[in-house]
Amino acid sequence: MIRDDRQMTEPVPTGGQRTFVPTDEFLELGRNLPQMDESAFRASLDDMTDPYQDDPYSR
Repeated sequence: MIRDDRQMTEPVPTGGQRTFVPTDEFLELGRNLPQMDESAFRASLDDMTDPYQDDPYSR
């Protein structure tokens, strides 16, 4: 990568890691996972964070 006419980094191969996972393989990986209650998951996220922390309309 070059920035302001200076070389900042040099591209290096990642060593043959694949970036694409076939759909069948992806579904097989998740087949044995436990079911998740989406409402409970969202509620736990809301408990840990303040969803209105950056609210531009708060007064």
